[in-house]
Amino acid sequence: MGVGNRQSARDERTPSIKYDSAIHAKRVESTLRSLETKAKVYYLRIPRSAVFALVLALLLPWVVVIAAYSLRARSSQGPGDSVAAVTPPHRADKRFCKPGPWGAIEYFDIVTRPPDELISSNFFAEPTPPWLFKGYTREALDELLMSVGLTQEQRSTIDRSVEFSPAANLCVAKPGKELILGLSPEARSHIYAVLGKFPENPGQHDPFIFKVEQIYDWLHNAGLQPSTVALVKGLLYPHGEFMLLSDCNTVMSQLPDAGERVRLLKVLFRRRAVFPKLRVSSASDIPALCNYWGKGGREVVVRPLLESIPPTQNGIMVDVSLLLPVFARERVYTYPLPGPAQQGFARDCHWTALNFFNELPDDRLGRADTIAPTLEKDYYPVPGSPAFGDVALFFTPEHAIIHSAVYVADDILFTKNGPHFTSPWLFETLDEVRAAFPAYEKLDVNYFRLKKL
Repeated sequence: MGVGNRQSARDERTPSIKYDSAIHAKRVESTLRSLETKAKVYYLRIPRSAVFALVLALLLPWVVVIAAYSLRARSSQGPGDSVAAVTPPHRADKRFCKPGPWGAIEYFDIVTRPPDELISSNFFAEPTPPWLFKGYTREALDELLMSVGLTQEQRSTIDRSVEFSPAANLCVAKPGKELILGLSPEARSHIYAVLGKFPENPGQHDPFIFKVEQIYDWLHNAGLQPSTVALVKGLLYPHGEFMLLSDCNTVMSQLPDAGERVRLLKVLFRRRAVFPKLRVSSASDIPALCNYWGKGGREVVVRPLLESIPPTQNGIMVDVSLLLPVFARERVYTYPLPGPAQQGFARDCHWTALNFFNELPDDRLGRADTIAPTLEKDYYPVPGSPAFGDVALFFTPEHAIIHSAVYVADDILFTKNGPHFTSPWLFETLDEVRAAFPAYEKLDVNYFRLKKL
């Protein structure tokens, strides 16, 4: 029932009351005389200006506090740094970290989405991109296409579009919209697994990744047209326990209007994350917790918070984000503001991980040629178990660094996947971070610790 309907129903239930001013005046006069016989009544008249001044005096301190807090938060971020994330509560069952020096941590699954202002119907408006096979000969491509279950017509369509460049060791195919829409999930999965190994294929190299139950629920509850839901389902393909989507350009070209494109993008840009909390109770070892979470000379910052918590038996939950260094605390669950791209610079995973303990970020760490020298100069490999603040480097089988994150506790990492403004800073589990790179069946993880710690 809408608001207007609820108001109408309430009006119908309320009986009509007739108002007689003469009767009302006699009742008031009678009441006043009765009171005067019992006691004298004193009336205090306060000017409206005085009332206004009193209210203002009571509210002014709170206005000042809120304004100061807001200014501090903005000034500490720097120009164009980040905007608060929209984090719709999408909680699953509570989960628990293994016992460790980090204390008793429990966490929920949540889902984040960029603010509406950052989503444009023009995303993925370009034509369907070609497929680039690096290092493939015609014979190798024919063998691949024969092995994935394509029909003869589909193989012929791809073969007619193929261009080979022996000098560049490159094979380029232009499959076309009709062929892409007609691929089976199995064929799509096999072909895109090959394409995903090459960054030149951004759709397959960095696809949208969903859990099966989540994507179907999201699609059916986003106000999308049934034809849009059917289209997206037909282009999803499996990868382990996840469903992937790479053909966003094809999808967007099929949608009827800008509104439908935005509604779908709000679904696609959702990101899974975890929301960890530390339980502090009478059984907690506060000095040990301060030692773990106070890395980087931050014990003096962490201790007042942990020692201020009443030592109750069941404990009090503390958001882990409050225990992070200022750089990470101000960014977790937020999205960077869009801005002009700078040649060779990116606020990506490496910039995030290497700035973790910096109060003010060092933008030199956003350049690819500084990553290896910085690790060699300022970090050392961790021979044992990782600890809070260690940098987790994800290596491909060819020993190339594909991603970096920051170790928080147990299997929880602080991470950002890519430099784009639709990619937030998040807490994710190690398995979730690995799942973001479906082109690699196995990613080795090595940890590095800042020498000054």
